[in-house]
Amino acid sequence: MDYNILLRFVFMLLLVVAEGYFSSQWSYRYFTTGIPIFRRVLRLAHVSERILDNGSLTNYFQKVSSVFALPSLIFHELTPSQIAFRERIFEITTWSSPPVMRGLMRFNKENGLLEIIGYLNWYVLVFYILYLSIVLYVWDIAELSTTDVVLYIFIYPFLMFCFCYFWHMFQFNKVYNHVEKSQKENHHP
Repeated sequence: MDYNILLRFVFMLLLVVAEGYFSSQWSYRYFTTGIPIFRRVLRLAHVSERILDNGSLTNYFQKVSSVFALPSLIFHELTPSQIAFRERIFEITTWSSPPVMRGLMRFNKENGLLEIIGYLNWYVLVFYILYLSIVLYVWDIAELSTTDVVLYIFIYPFLMFCFCYFWHMFQFNKVYNHVEKSQKENHHP
């Protein structure tokens, strides 16, 4: 057995555990930094407490999730102007994929902008490195055709990531749409 692959697997396992811990503890640094892969901005005329209330957001998305058999999104207030969100951990649903991003709603009162940001989960990069290590260990790359190299090293992982990303982009867009709709319903000029 190649110990390099075993070490990478152990490292990935530790990273998944660390990421799960930071996520479950609603770590401020974990939810406010990272590689942004999703971003939508909404100009708000005013902010009602109901829009930025993490309890009402969690309740709403639990109802939506049960209707569509999707993983529930849960929300947690990091600061009065920042709410983190993610999928509920260990929830079994009909439709799901590995979570590739975690979310942050950030309201800037000075310019009236609400940002909804999705940060790439760390384990996605490490999983790709582990996958690459296994592919390169199992196959002699010099014996593979250029087509096989492109398929196994780039295309297949990219398609898998895209499937997971679009699934979560759908969820994050639902957050945006809900906040936008709530804003319109609660705004009385």
